[in-house]
Amino acid sequence: MQLNTLYQEALTQGRAITVRLLYFDETCSSFLLLKRAEHQSLPHHWEPPGGRVEKNELPLDGLIREVYEETQLRVAKDAVRFFAHVDFTTVKGLAIREFFFVAKGTSKQIVVDDREHSSHVWVSFDQLPDYLAHPFIKTFLLKNQDKILDLLLD
Repeated sequence: MQLNTLYQEALTQGRAITVRLLYFDETCSSFLLLKRAEHQSLPHHWEPPGGRVEKNELPLDGLIREVYEETQLRVAKDAVRFFAHVDFTTVKGLAIREFFFVAKGTSKQIVVDDREHSSHVWVSFDQLPDYLAHPFIKTFLLKNQDKILDLLLD
């Protein structure tokens, strides 16, 4: 399905919209993870940059904004490719549709917004199991690594 169709469907279902970017280095050998701050939910867990899309904001626009707010990276829209979506419900009962995107970048200079994250790291898929991350994120990324790399290298 097309991104816009999935987005409209989620809105019709009353789901909140979140976005994540798998931002890879130039060689596609490692991608960026951010460590959640101690005062955040899931403290000290590692995650790809992203967050909640604002009302009347399209997923790609929300992604570009969130990535910039969290990392100071300016990612061009035309460098980003939609990869997948996942529907889930939080422990508090909030229905969410999370969109995953991939991009290959040239900059590894990250300025972490310390209100949300405490540090960053560049990891390969082989290194991912060594990091504390939500089990879904780990499983999802490891299960789809070949598809992700194929999309980046296409």
